[in-house]
Amino acid sequence: MGDLKFKVALSGDFRMPDGSLTYPDFDLEPLRKAPGLEMTFLESNNPLRADQLEDFDALILLTHRFVSTSVPKSGRLAVVARFGVGYDTVDVEACTAAGIALVITPDGVRRPVAVSVITFMLALTGKLFTKDALTRKGPHGSRSAPNIWVSGSWGVRWGRSASAT
Repeated sequence: MGDLKFKVALSGDFRMPDGSLTYPDFDLEPLRKAPGLEMTFLESNNPLRADQLEDFDALILLTHRFVSTSVPKSGRLAVVARFGVGYDTVDVEACTAAGIALVITPDGVRRPVAVSVITFMLALTGKLFTKDALTRKGPHGSRSAPNIWVSGSWGVRWGRSASAT
């Protein structure tokens, strides 16, 4: 009767060298529990090799490259789903020539990227990196810069005066 399972491969970079997930918050349970679906993590090869993908119907790709030599000869691979945005790690022409559908998941990273950008903007406008450096030096930090003042977010002065040295 043959293999009736739909086989999904996840690129090896979904796991850390110790076997733990690269992104622990990425919920794989729907894949694990789906009837008729088998999920497998690939070995971490970059770029992916065609022989790794011979028996799979779909590939979920994180950051590893999928190039023309990654296309399996069996013709079974039907879709490459790039986890994230952009096709920079995928040879689009090779997928098109082999009849492999290529999709991305822009909503999968939209919120984390937005949160990261806003956090970085707040850190820069609040001079967090400068304040962190001063805090790490302690009250008797470098004598080469005796008068260090940094304006705080609420008009509070941080640092020490020249008379403190």
